[in-house]
Amino acid sequence: MDAAAQLEELMIEVEHLKDENEILFDTVVQMKSSLDRLITVYIGSGKQKMRQAGM
Repeated sequence: MDAAAQLEELMIEVEHLKDENEILFDTVVQMKSSLDRLITVYIGSGKQKMRQAGM
């Protein structure tokens, strides 16, 4: 395999990894958003229980 063919293969692999990285990044952002919402609901629920208990 000559240098040009190797370079072409590497460029294809880099593009593939770049696409995978973008997918993973989007997934992490979605997971963080979901976690933020869950934490907000959990904190709100705790505050509501404290109010109901008269604290």
